[in-house]
Parts: sequence; C-alpha cells; structure tokens
Amino acid sequence: MPGLSWRCHLPSDQSGVAQMGRHLIRTFTDHWIESLTDLTPQVRKAASLIQTGHAAKAQRLFPVERAHPLLRAWENRLFSGG
Repeated sequence: MPGLSWRCHLPSDQSGVAQMGRHLIRTFTDHWIESLTDLTPQVRKAASLIQTGHAAKAQRLFPVERAHPLLRAWENRLFSGG
C-alpha cells in the first residue's frame, strides 16, 4: 500500500483513511453478514468425490448461490457504461 512504512505505520495525513476503513469494516460485519457456516465436512467429502471422478455429486453438497438484488441506480451505472 503506498504510504505505508515497512513497520506498517500510516503517515499522519492518511490516518483518516484508516479510520474510515474501520468504519466500513464495522458496517460490513454488523449489517451485511447474515450468517457464517462451517463447510469443512462438505469440502472434505467433496474433495474425496472429485478425486474419485464424481464432481457432479460433489457440487450437490454445497448450497446454491443466490443472486442478491442490485439497486436500480447501481444497475444503470454498471450496465450503461458510466
């Protein structure tokens, strides 16, 4: 990261950036994460299935990813190129 010393100290003019980062991290962890699930057992079983040529069975062990709604304003910006 530019401006970060080898001892990981931010110059005083960038301390506000670090504090803003902490705020965003707090918002993310408090408001956006709904749950955490340990998938270690499924991953181990999937690895075994894949190694034995059963990739389709391995894929069924995991939850289907769901699409999250996108704000109309963001959608317009992303897909209109500007």
